[in-house]
Amino acid sequence: TVRYLTASHNASPTVVFDRTYEQQDDEVINEMLISHPRRGMHLVFDGRLLHGAPAHHALRPLVTERKNDTEKHKVRVTFLVNIWLSGRPSGVKPLPPDI
Repeated sequence: TVRYLTASHNASPTVVFDRTYEQQDDEVINEMLISHPRRGMHLVFDGRLLHGAPAHHALRPLVTERKNDTEKHKVRVTFLVNIWLSGRPSGVKPLPPDI
């Protein structure tokens, strides 16, 4: 799940594809969901699906902003929850206590 804590007009959206990591690389991706950050929006999807927040500018909406608002809308703040019922992804380690 992803919960957007900010309304970021210039930040990367979350992209979810209808394909899992277990599928063959040559399988066609038929659908994808693009979720643009809006404060309070909550996105739930099967975590096995390919997903991410690519930084490519073509995925961002075209928004005309006032000059003073530009900087605060570049930051994307989200709260992510991952639940692994069996096993866990490789390379996952607890955060250091100083973070």
